[in-house]
Amino acid sequence: MKCPNCTKGQILLAIPHKDFYGMPCDVCGGTGVFPDNYVYIPKLGKLIKDSLVMRKMTLREASKHYDVDATELSMWKRGIFRRKEGE
Repeated sequence: MKCPNCTKGQILLAIPHKDFYGMPCDVCGGTGVFPDNYVYIPKLGKLIKDSLVMRKMTLREASKHYDVDATELSMWKRGIFRRKEGE
């Protein structure tokens, strides 16, 4: 599966492995391939994002409130979840 961060639909972006700041993708590390230890559930990500918007919480506020790393919460909002070992 192609990395959802590095693709737009089925078409790779002009620079598929870098975001607009030139940093490697935080999911695939710049390979363009979605890692096996992640799962992509965009509908769940949208629910999380909509919930935070409804509560008028910023990413940092929510990460402190729910005691979750802000980077992890950002990935959840995009529908990207790490699989637990053994799953």
